[in-house]
Amino acid sequence: MTAQKQTKAIGFRVEKDAIYWSVVAGTKNEPILLAYRKMKAPAIYADEEAARLGWFRGQVSDIINEHKPKSAMIRYPETNSPGGVTNSTRERLRLEGVVLQLLYEQRVKTLTGPLVTIASSIKLELKSVKKEMTTEDFRGLDLSKYTGIARESIIAAVAALEE
Repeated sequence: MTAQKQTKAIGFRVEKDAIYWSVVAGTKNEPILLAYRKMKAPAIYADEEAARLGWFRGQVSDIINEHKPKSAMIRYPETNSPGGVTNSTRERLRLEGVVLQLLYEQRVKTLTGPLVTIASSIKLELKSVKKEMTTEDFRGLDLSKYTGIARESIIAAVAALEE
């Protein structure tokens, strides 16, 4: 079965002003990376939060329509994030909410949670997942050209795959 006919999953790692997303197919033990991107809203939206959120919503909708994932994972911040709830954290949470609502609207089965939730989904301990994010290979995927945040979106997508 080719990767194009296999069930696809999408993973998201959101920052206050950017979304990292990855689409994978295959299984949790033998994933195939099909697509990865980082998207950042154009500067024209810098001071218009509602317009910026709308722009991101349109982009994510296009990605879902193009790749047609059956499942998704949004990697949430850790519950013990240093600094508490800041404006930056609030912006990230609002953007994650836009992604979550859109996935629901598109009927994409969605998991959400911090790194410990991802670890549980891929049957690893939290320490092991943190270590995997710093290595160049994750279950056969070459992660050497991706940043830490990008790797989080890839591993989140793998966590969303079916067994």
